[in-house]
Amino acid sequence: MDTARKILLCDVKADAWSDLKVALKAIDFDVCFASDATFALAMALKQRVSAVVLGPQLHAGGPLMAVRRIRASVHTTMLPIVAIVAPGADRQALL
Repeated sequence: MDTARKILLCDVKADAWSDLKVALKAIDFDVCFASDATFALAMALKQRVSAVVLGPQLHAGGPLMAVRRIRASVHTTMLPIVAIVAPGADRQALL
């Protein structure tokens, strides 16, 4: 599948994203999953995704660590990231 049509969803509860996965597949997006911040970068590189959605519950450092790792790689630094954070989270740190 074309890299422009692949989305990486990152959260410890992959089943919680089933509705989004179904909606994305309905419009011809391929969806892959990562359950922690370290694996998020590995999957983004391996799967050559076009965007990343980070859930609020992410092992190995949480969404902030995932953003830092993705931004630190020359191959993924410009990758669009949507971070869904819990109330009270440090949203400025994600920017």
